[in-house]
Amino acid sequence: MANLSTKGPSIRARWSRSFAIELDPGPRLGHRRLCRFQLSLTDPGSIKQYSWSPQSQGGFPKWTNGDNVGYAEGETAAMVANIVGEQGIEHSLPICLEVVKGDAYGFVDFASFDTEFANLTATGRTAPTNLPDGEVIDFTDGNWSPSPVSGLVYGYKINILGVTAPVFGEPNCYANEIGLVVDYVALSDSGYVAWGGTISKAGDMAPDGNEVLEGHSARFINGTFLARLRTLAADKTLPYKVESAPTPWS
Repeated sequence: MANLSTKGPSIRARWSRSFAIELDPGPRLGHRRLCRFQLSLTDPGSIKQYSWSPQSQGGFPKWTNGDNVGYAEGETAAMVANIVGEQGIEHSLPICLEVVKGDAYGFVDFASFDTEFANLTATGRTAPTNLPDGEVIDFTDGNWSPSPVSGLVYGYKINILGVTAPVFGEPNCYANEIGLVVDYVALSDSGYVAWGGTISKAGDMAPDGNEVLEGHSARFINGTFLARLRTLAADKTLPYKVESAPTPWS
């Protein structure tokens, strides 16, 4: 920890996942204020975020960075971040899911990227078989981390070094979001971080400690709710709209 001044007010700075500056106004004011500035260590221009949309305009399933439709309450939306041009560089990436929107709930938790694949197929919808750039999704091809795939976050041509436990109000996220931080190193010029977000339904326990009541689940949100990548220059967001109660596809 570097102390940049020894007389009167002082400034101290430290690095962790975020860059923190402590402003100490000195003995006259008799208190300390902590100002924290979160910094994503990934160049925001090198990230593209996508979600698998089981339906889209025209009815065709696809990877999209626009409105996502075709999921029901209680299902898990599959998401990826395409990391480009960062080979060999270690980074931290905060991922946030909007929980509370008005008097309703959007997402209630993180889940694995492939949580919904079997259910999409069983209910006549389409699960993704390729990543957005056309790479085939094959969890046995040796390109996935962890191997075998497990946990909430996977990496494709990216080595996952660590994932923090999801926390409501995670410091890198907004107060109404649940978030986690992924530490990784890219193994090629184009790789993917992959995860899922569980959409609320009535009866769920939300991460703010409240039960999702009838009439306050995801399909009752006015407008859309967001998945967000926090970056230094600008957030990357994905909007979601859910119009169906749980399991309407059978």
